[in-house]
Amino acid sequence: MKTGDWIQAVSLILVTITVVGMMIQLRQVMAQTKLLGASSNHAVIESLVQASWLPRAAFFMDEPELMRWHLTMRGVCKG
Repeated sequence: MKTGDWIQAVSLILVTITVVGMMIQLRQVMAQTKLLGASSNHAVIESLVQASWLPRAAFFMDEPELMRWHLTMRGVCKG
């Protein structure tokens, strides 16, 4: 074989190794992305469940009398 043939054979082997390595890395990235997506979905749902009162708190923030009335009606504080 000529020198050019050897160079082509070696480069083909290196390209094959690189493609296999990239495929393995891509599978790992896909698995991590799937876990991250599930985790972020869970976090969003959990925050919505726990913070269902946030829109009301923002509404009452500028109205202390209305907030006092609301909390009194809910039994949180005494009028």
